[in-house]
Formats: sequence, structure tokens, C-alpha cells
Amino acid sequence: MARKDENIHPTPMEPEVNRLFHAWCQDYSLNPCSIKCKDSVCDLYRNCLECADQNFTGGTCNRCIEGKYGSQCDLNCPLSCLSCDSATKCSLCKKGFNDITCSVKLECLDNCYNDTCLYPSICDLCKDGYFGDHCNVSCSENCRYGTCTEGGSCIGGCKDGFSGAKCELKICPVNCNCDQNNRCFGCKENYFGPSCSLTCSSCKDYQCPEHPLMTEKCNACEEGTYGNLCNETCRQHCLNNRCNQDDGSCACGKEYKFEGGKCVPSTCPANCSTCTLLDSCDTCVDKYYYGETCEHECTHCSAGTNCKKTDGYCWSLCADGFAGDYCNVLCNEGCQKCQRNNHSVCVSCITRRYGINGQYYTCNNLCKNKCVNNSCNAWNGYCNQGCVNGYKGFYCTDTCPIHCLNETCQQYTFVCVHGCDDGYYGRQCLYRCKRAEWNCLVCTSKNDTFGSCLRCTNGSYPGYSGKCVPCGPNCYGGCNSSTGECYACEDGYRGSFCNVSCASNCKSCLQTNDECNVCKEEFWGSDCLNNCSTHCKQGNDSMSTCEINSGNCKHGCLPESHGLQCSLLCDKHCLASEGGALECNQMDGHCTLGCGNGYKQTNTGCIDDQMNQNGGAGHGTSGSVIGGAVGGVFGLLTVALIIGLLIIVRRRRQDSTDGPKTDAADKMDEAKPSKGHVNNAKESPTTSTNDNNLDRPSDSKLVVTRTSKEQRKTNQLIQSAGKTKDLENNAKCKTPVEDASKDVLQDKDTDDVYYNLNKVAAKDLEAFVAAKDKSYYLEEFKV
Repeated sequence: MARKDENIHPTPMEPEVNRLFHAWCQDYSLNPCSIKCKDSVCDLYRNCLECADQNFTGGTCNRCIEGKYGSQCDLNCPLSCLSCDSATKCSLCKKGFNDITCSVKLECLDNCYNDTCLYPSICDLCKDGYFGDHCNVSCSENCRYGTCTEGGSCIGGCKDGFSGAKCELKICPVNCNCDQNNRCFGCKENYFGPSCSLTCSSCKDYQCPEHPLMTEKCNACEEGTYGNLCNETCRQHCLNNRCNQDDGSCACGKEYKFEGGKCVPSTCPANCSTCTLLDSCDTCVDKYYYGETCEHECTHCSAGTNCKKTDGYCWSLCADGFAGDYCNVLCNEGCQKCQRNNHSVCVSCITRRYGINGQYYTCNNLCKNKCVNNSCNAWNGYCNQGCVNGYKGFYCTDTCPIHCLNETCQQYTFVCVHGCDDGYYGRQCLYRCKRAEWNCLVCTSKNDTFGSCLRCTNGSYPGYSGKCVPCGPNCYGGCNSSTGECYACEDGYRGSFCNVSCASNCKSCLQTNDECNVCKEEFWGSDCLNNCSTHCKQGNDSMSTCEINSGNCKHGCLPESHGLQCSLLCDKHCLASEGGALECNQMDGHCTLGCGNGYKQTNTGCIDDQMNQNGGAGHGTSGSVIGGAVGGVFGLLTVALIIGLLIIVRRRRQDSTDGPKTDAADKMDEAKPSKGHVNNAKESPTTSTNDNNLDRPSDSKLVVTRTSKEQRKTNQLIQSAGKTKDLENNAKCKTPVEDASKDVLQDKDTDDVYYNLNKVAAKDLEAFVAAKDKSYYLEEFKV
């Protein structure tokens, strides 16, 4: 019913109703429907058609619905109440319950229907076969269906041979022969059954059963029939038209099987669900096919819609793009769906189409090509899935602001979706970062207000304030324009921001740790704590004169020195250069200009050429020893060798006994130098003080137990010219051999005997002696 302030448009109706309607409309303005009526709609008598509040009922919506109470009918009655006045007082109980709150379940009599009663001894309804208030009286056994009314009258009539309201009167059946009490004792001809109501005409050969009153079944049936009275026809395709009298089952003919109470083909035609003949289907698969043998598919029906088997008529909807009774008419171009009875009226458009004509779609227009997926609203053409990158607006015909990142902006607000291109900020990326900070390349913003810089021009980076600040003063080549981390550091500094100083002697160090890669002049090592040799030649740069890792001289040696660290002196018999300095090869010490007159260059130095020709020991280029001194040396060496051999034998015997150390051995251990002890031994007759030990062997395992007068402390042994580094590393604890004038050592592993503090094996003694001059031996043997 229309409201008071709405126009009323009555539809055509019968004259009397129409008259009453107009009469009511005239009265409605004076007496409208109750506000309790839903939408203020009521009938001619102002009874609400439906209540506004669903908890109310009645024509004036003034009563609570069942199970509710209260002024607003929003409170629930007790569980078994139909209606109540309060939570503790029911006015009407559900059947089977009693008490003021309907909480007491009544104990009904056994024959009460559905165990429901009005009172404990009075049933609401009786079970079939009983009647009376207490349902304790049985219906007459002569009632045809065993049921009766509340008064006991049979429902459905009486069994044959009985009559009366309660079927209490016995009568003689029509085809019976009865006695004087109307009891049937036999049937008339061609009849059988308990009341002689069955005919024998359908039995085989019209033959009635032998005891007609005691059975209701023919003895046998004619061919093609079955059943108690032989009045059912055997199923088609039963072999020889014969079937079982009781249920009609049979053996079927060829290509058929008995299934579902009948003979069906063993194999139905394709697409058949069921069939009774080999060339005909009863039903089709999923009902999506039609035809005599389901040979046609319902292709023009909507998915899931069945079609009529006989002609393919679609019971519900047509497939998209089709119309007509048989869905075989194409919809107009552009229609996705159209009205079934009018192919020109589109229900929906295909993608890329839109258009209307009054109240229905025409789908005549193409969506704009800037719509995503070319999809638009079928009614007005608005791009309902958005615009492709770079476009905005209802029809996606306007371009996004040119500095939107990825050329993407919101379709209707034009705000850039993914932010701005580098160098711009604002909701529509209209402002340059440099406008707020001259050296800012990338920045953030809140709406259209500048926020902070994220990347700056070269030489600066965003500081804590968000503004660009210069790179650190110790950065070399600039810094990362976003983080401020230096690309490289100036000499003497390290760290991400080059704000940590290198070690004191470092000229430059690695940026990521404190390892030096260039030392200041005259230093070497990872921390530049070692001094280069004073004999290293100076280069053209201001760098250290030796290699940072090894201490080897980079530019060669100063005159009169040789070795990797220039720590060895040239042979004194080498020819001097024009400047008067002795010249020798840095690597092997050979005299560059040769030896002086009377001397010949060998692998061990310059030797006396005359003595070498006479088969003598030869004099070293550093001086010759007189014949007597040389003989004395060989004598002493012979004694040292013998003593050394005796000591080796004794030492091996001591080792084999596994006994405790002797006092002499303890003293020998005490005489060993401690690690890091300064080595005062000479590498050659004249040795550099700044060689840093790299041309010397690791000789901590060579022990001297006896010293000369000038040498009172235990000294480390240094490398002799020509001795390899392998021999240095393999040197073990030596057995001391005491001599009045010199110290003799023996290697435990190789049994080599070493003379003096220079590491010389016995097999090399000849060359060693030949390389020394008289002054050397006088110094060596003085008392």
C-alpha cells in the first residue's frame, strides 16, 4: 500500500473493488494506517498486513508473538510456553507440558499419539487402532484398514462380510455359500479367496485353486502373465515370454539383461543413461543430450541447464549469445546475453562493448582503448577496471601528471600511485626537490609539503636534519649521495666515513680494517712497525724503501751491500766502482765488476788465485790466513768432530734409557736464549744493524754452551752465506762440544757439526775456511 506522500496508481480491477479502493484512498488521508504497520501498509479495515516489529502480531500489532512477552515483546517466555505473562507465569503450554511455567512434562498413556496428552490421563490423539479419551479401546477387527474415529466408527469401511458403523454386523458375501449364521463355507463356481471375491478367469486354464477359501493366489498363470491373480504382464524381451509368477523376473533374450525389474539392453547407445531397446534411449546422460538415441547435444542451453529429450528444448536458460524457444537464434552483435524471446534486447554486453536504449542495453558502442582490458561499464562506458598506465578519468582520456613514477596515478583523484620520479615531490609530483633544497636529487613529502632529502648531488648526502650536508673531510673522490659513506679515504684514514686514523707509521690503510697498505718511509709490516734496512736504496717517491709485506728492499741496495734486505756486505776483494764503493749483485753477492788482482770469483766469493792453483785451502776475498793458522783450524775442527760424535753416541744412549735429566742437561736448557732475545751475532764480518732479521735463520733451537771472552751471553745463531732457509727451519737443539777457543754445535736430526756461531756444516768447512782471511782467524782464536 502506498504511503500518504506518494502517488497512488491503482491497477485495473473489478468495479466493486475499484470503488472501495477509491473510497478508502479518500479516507486514508484522514485516518492513515497505524505506525505499527510495516511501511504503514494496512488493508481496507486498517488491519496491518505485516507488523513493523516482527515480535508483534494481530491486526493492530498489539500482541506478542508466541514465545515472547513484555511491553516491547522482546523477552523470551519459558521454553515450553506458547504464551506467557512473565518469565514465571505461562498462559498456554505446549502439548505434553503442564504447571504455571509449563516445566512439568506429562506422563501420557501408552496409546497416546506421539506421546502427547492434555492431562496425564487424557490423550490429545490416539495411535492408529485405538480410540476413547484414554485411548484404551481397540478399533473393531473388522475395520477394513484397522483404524477408526474417536467414537470407534471404522475409517474406510468394513472388511467383506461385515457391515455397520463399527463393522459389527456379519453378512454373507455375494459369491459365498453361507450357513444360517452367514458364515461362508464354500465359493460359488469360478470364485476363490477367503470371502470368495476373487475370480478364476485369469488363472491358467481358468483352473481355481484346490482349496478356494484358503488362498488368494492362482495355482499357475498363462504364458506372458504373472502375479497372484495372473493379471500382470511379463516384461518385454523375457525369454520365451515366460517369467516368475511371484515377482515377474525372467531370463532375458540375447543382448538383454534383467535389471530394475525388466529386461534392458546389455549396452545402451552412446550418451544414453537408460534404455529399454537397443536403438532407443529412455533418458540421456545428465539430460544434456536429446534425440531418439541421445545423439544431439544441448549446446545452446546454458551450462547446467537440461533440455527436452524429444526436441532439445532448453528447460531454463539459453547459452550466452543465443535466444529463441530452442536457443538457436543469435543475439545482436555485442550482446553477451539477450532476452530469450527478443534477441535484440541485450541483458548484458560482451567485454569492450556498452550502450543503452531507454531501459535495456544495446551494446552498440566500443569501450575506450585506454580502459584496462578494454573493459567498461555496460551502461555508461566508464572504465570500471581502471586505466592503463599514464591515463586517468572516467573514460581514461586524460593523461597522468608527467612526473608520476611508472606514469601511474589514481583514476579519479589524479594522485600519483607509486610516488614521483626522482627529483619531484607532491601528491601530483608537480614540485622539484631542488626547489626546497638546491642540491637535493630525491626527496620525500607529506601531501604537497617537502619532507626530507633522500639523495643529494655528488659531494653531499642527507644529514640527520634531512638536508644535504658535505661529505666527510677525509673522503677521497666523494661519498654515497644517500648514505654518506665514503668511496675511498684520504691517506691516513679509514672507516665507512673515513673518520678513524690509521696506525702511526701507516701512510694509508685499508678502509674496512686497520691493515696498512702503504707505510711511511723506512717502515714495513701490516702495522708498519718494522724498520727497513739502512742499506736499502731510496726510490724516486716518498714511499717506504722496502716491501710492506716482506721488508725486502724495493729499489735495490746501497753500495757495498747485498741480500733481499741488503743486510749482507759485499766481499772486500770486489772491485770498486769509480766512486770507490765495492759493487756486488743484490741476489747472490757476486762481485759486479769482478774480483781484485790475484783473486778469482767463485760461488763462495773471491779466493786467492795462486793458492787455488796450488791445491791449498785458498784465501777468501775478505783476507787470507797464514799457513800455521789454517793448519790449527783444521786440527781444532778434527777434534771438534770427534768430540761431537762421542756426544751424539752418549746422547742417544741417554735417550734410550728414558732416565731423568742430568744436571748438565739442565744447565744446557738454562743456557738457551728466550724468545725475542736480541741477536748480537754477526751475519758477516760487517753486518747492518737494521736488517730486521729477515736474512737470518730462525735459530732459537741452536744452543751455545760456551762463550769466548768477548761474548758472555748465549747468542742466537745467524745465517751463513749460501745456507738455505729449509736448513734454517729444520735446525733442532744442538749438542754442545766444548773447545778451549771456540764453540761447536751438532744437529740432532742431521748429525751435521756446526762451527763457531756461524751455521756451517762440516761438509761446507773447506769453502768456509777458504772464504776467510787472516784477520778473521786472529780475531776468532785470540785468548
